[in-house]
Amino acid sequence: RPMVAHRVRVGLKAGKITGWDHRIAAKPIILDTMFASPEVKASGIDPTTVEGVNDTHYAIPMLSVGVSAAQSPLPVLWWRSVGHTHTAYVMETMMDMAAKAAGADPVAFRLELLSGAGKDGERLAGVLKLAADKAGWGKPAAGRFQGIAVHKSFDTYVAEVAEISIKDGKVRVEKVTCAVDCGVPINPDVIRAQMEGGIGFGLG
Repeated sequence: RPMVAHRVRVGLKAGKITGWDHRIAAKPIILDTMFASPEVKASGIDPTTVEGVNDTHYAIPMLSVGVSAAQSPLPVLWWRSVGHTHTAYVMETMMDMAAKAAGADPVAFRLELLSGAGKDGERLAGVLKLAADKAGWGKPAAGRFQGIAVHKSFDTYVAEVAEISIKDGKVRVEKVTCAVDCGVPINPDVIRAQMEGGIGFGLG
């Protein structure tokens, strides 16, 4: 995969987001390849660079997304994953930073931004609430800390809570609680295996 750089500026007033300026720089994957549709070629924007940001389901006012097609002699393609790997990380990290700056609970902050976002917002809020509930959000054991994230990718809605401890300066992941909504489950064991595998891959 290409290296990617994000620069994000978030405006806050009275604990609310008032603007979000998001810039992404990366070497395009599908531009100038047979995978690019005529619309992609005409726009000059590789959708795999901005997916997960330009189509976010958070009700963010004054959202501006820009992209720069960085060039490199190294060939790039999809290797092990897609654009959501970097965009979800940056969006959710910024949500945490914005919530902290606003003095708000990270879950409540996200839920407010998801309200009124239609079915997508409802499903994202559903997994967010479920993960928080199952993880005992806000009530970690002594010496432990929690973090939460939620994202939609490829028609699947996922929220996870990571609970960590720090001992002798080393971080240990004690538990990860995952809630997933991928529609009608045909084989729940396959869904469980997919999510457990993804968590393990992420930890690795």
